[in-house]
Amino acid sequence: MPHRFVDRFSNSARRLALTFVLTAVTLGSTAAAVPAQAQASGDDRRGVHYMTLQVDQTAVTLYDQASLKAKVLESIPPGGRVSWDGTTQAAEARQWIKVLAADGAAGWMTPDSQAVFDTDPTFVTPGITIGAAGEIAQDVPAYTDSALSIPTAGKTLAAKTAFTVTDGPISAGTVTAWQVKTAAGDSLWLPDIPGYLQILTPLLVHGYPVCDGFDLKTFGVAGWDSVVPKLATLIAKGEKVSCLASVNFKNDNTPIVLVLAHAETDTNHHDTLYLFDQAQGQWTTLYHETAEDYARTERIGVYHFTTTTAPIVVWAIRTDGTGQFFRVEALQYSAAGTKAVLNVTDLYKGALEIGSDSIKLLQEILKDNEPNCCASGFNRTAYQWQATTSQFVKVLDDQPPPPYWLQGVPKQ
Repeated sequence: MPHRFVDRFSNSARRLALTFVLTAVTLGSTAAAVPAQAQASGDDRRGVHYMTLQVDQTAVTLYDQASLKAKVLESIPPGGRVSWDGTTQAAEARQWIKVLAADGAAGWMTPDSQAVFDTDPTFVTPGITIGAAGEIAQDVPAYTDSALSIPTAGKTLAAKTAFTVTDGPISAGTVTAWQVKTAAGDSLWLPDIPGYLQILTPLLVHGYPVCDGFDLKTFGVAGWDSVVPKLATLIAKGEKVSCLASVNFKNDNTPIVLVLAHAETDTNHHDTLYLFDQAQGQWTTLYHETAEDYARTERIGVYHFTTTTAPIVVWAIRTDGTGQFFRVEALQYSAAGTKAVLNVTDLYKGALEIGSDSIKLLQEILKDNEPNCCASGFNRTAYQWQATTSQFVKVLDDQPPPPYWLQGVPKQ
């Protein structure tokens, strides 16, 4: 059973050594590739009013009308995704939702409770980047193009198939795509459905893991190697580097080094985000912030939105405990230094979805005497990027029904 609003798959990837030169990757290019963080799909399936839903373990039927007697358009398989704008309809003693399928088909589905769950199309497999190696965990469809529109002859890669990531991330509507090369020498594009891929050998640079899903070709910058011997003095005593990335944060092709560090002792358990800048040959701290004790980083990523010029760092943190309160902070460079362009805290069992030009935040709403496991409602808030003010501005605040309890919430 999926844990709603919580990323479902922990990082089980083993941190093994891989010799790989970051500058060689950042100098590469693919003319047809559009980074996942920069592309808005043609039908706006990642737009402000849409949520992304994923089918869990059993296929769900898509009809052309809200009726079990209507024409069947297609069957959405386990792992398949649809876009939903919150529209519902009661018919034939069931609750229906109007959705847009990955192939563009618009229709109605009436999934049983817990048959679908919300997800973020930009959330990726732990440890995945160009240069990482792994294997297929569950049979996954394979394609010849980054839009995931042309299936390969075999159509799927079987579990245990070994691969190396050679390109990506690329947005393919409601999913992120990566190009891989298999042990047999085939070059294919795969949808990144967390739990379907497993990274066994992450990309390490100077012995440090690169942050999950970091878009090396779009945001990577060379010329940062001199910071490596300084890291021990730049980060706080007792902290260890969890991941790093050299980012074109200023949008001038000079490196800002992003470091996520972690401390874990009997009395000290926290994550810290650092941004290091180089001035006159010296590395200095441009930004640093420590999360509260026992909170954990659920996402650290670098993104472009439709009208942004400089990249934006998104840091999502979840606290420990029953409420699992969620916080999301978005950072962008300005002439005065790093500024927060979005900072939302205390989202009860919150979740994040990054759209083409927006950040959508969700949180569960418990009614009186409602069991903590099974909230019958949630709040959806969307913040859209405004180029004129260089801020995210709230443009949507509503309470659609939870897609995972459409046919009824379990009673105490």
